[in-house]
Amino acid sequence: MTDNDGCPPQPGGVTTVAEFVMALRQVRLWSGLSYRQLSGKANAAGDVLPPSTLASVLNRTALPKEEFVVALVRACGFGPETVAAWVLARKRLAMGEPVPEEEPATVEVRPVADVQAAPERVTAESSALTGRWPVVLALLGVIAVIAAASLILALGRDAAERVKP
Repeated sequence: MTDNDGCPPQPGGVTTVAEFVMALRQVRLWSGLSYRQLSGKANAAGDVLPPSTLASVLNRTALPKEEFVVALVRACGFGPETVAAWVLARKRLAMGEPVPEEEPATVEVRPVADVQAAPERVTAESSALTGRWPVVLALLGVIAVIAAASLILALGRDAAERVKP
């Protein structure tokens, strides 16, 4: 992750989500920038990275979204190759894959102008969520039917009790 010779933290050796988030915290510390400064640099690059989001994401152990990782690593001053290495490590952790011996940076990261010109791009998170929506909607439907049936039964009992002499 970090070298004692002043080299920036790298994601290649992380094996857990907690280690990944800790390494991102180290990247932020290595940059020497405050949350507000990082937010400003991200905004200048066309990314959205509010200081409150930075603080929140970097102080928990959940895997951050890919867009967050890209925006943070860019705002810290790193180029496309480093951003790609962080994105690849994040994807590996999200998929539960083991750490390869040498992690090649094969993820293509487009310049900010290209990303803004193509808002229809699909990320791993958005495609994963798309697959979950049918299940979520089905569960909500079942809950609605149960609630409606319970209400009808309760109203029916109440009406029957009023009719009795």
